[in-house]
Amino acid sequence: MTTQPQARLLTAEAFTQLPEDGRRHKPVNGVLKEVSRSEPIHGLVRVLLVTHLVRHAVPRRLGKVFSDVGFVLRRKPDTLQAPDVAFVAAARLADHDLNANFVGAPDLAIEIAFADKVTNKALSKIEEYFEAGARAVWIVYPERRKVYAYSDPNRVQIVLADGMLTGSDNLARSQLGSSRTFQRSGRLT
Repeated sequence: MTTQPQARLLTAEAFTQLPEDGRRHKPVNGVLKEVSRSEPIHGLVRVLLVTHLVRHAVPRRLGKVFSDVGFVLRRKPDTLQAPDVAFVAAARLADHDLNANFVGAPDLAIEIAFADKVTNKALSKIEEYFEAGARAVWIVYPERRKVYAYSDPNRVQIVLADGMLTGSDNLARSQLGSSRTFQRSGRLT
C-alpha cells in the first residue's frame, strides 16, 4: 500500500511572503483559505468604527486601533485572523514590530456582520479570539443597529445603537449611536 505525501502546512510567516494574486486569503489550521471581498457598506462601517475608537483611545494613550491586520491565533497548524477592527493595548505594543503579524489575539476584536443572528462561523471566531487571549469581542450588526459585546465566549451584552458599551481599559466607554456607525434605511444615520 502506498501513501500520499502529506501536504506541508502553511505558517503565518510563509503566508505573508506569498505573491499577490488579486484575491484575499488567510491560513486556517495551516491551510490557505480564500476570503470573500467586503461590500462597500462593510468598508464604510469599518472606517466609522476605527474613527470612533481612535478618537477615544489615542488621546488617552490606551493603545492603537487597527483594521484588517493579521493576528496569529494558533500555531502548528497556524491560524491567522484579521478582524475588521482591532484594538491592542499600549503595553502590548512596546516591543512589537509593526511590520509583522501580531501573535495572539487583539485585546478587542470587532467583526461586522450583516445578518440578524449570530452564526456558527461568528461563534467559532469568538471562541478562537478568546482562546488566543482576547479580552473582548464585539459583533456589530449595522442593519439591526446593535452590538453583541462578549466579555467571554459565554457572556454577551446586547447593546442597541443608543446604548453604552464598556470595554477593557475603558476603551469603549462611549455612545455608539452618535458615532454614525449604524446603517438605517440604506443610509448611514
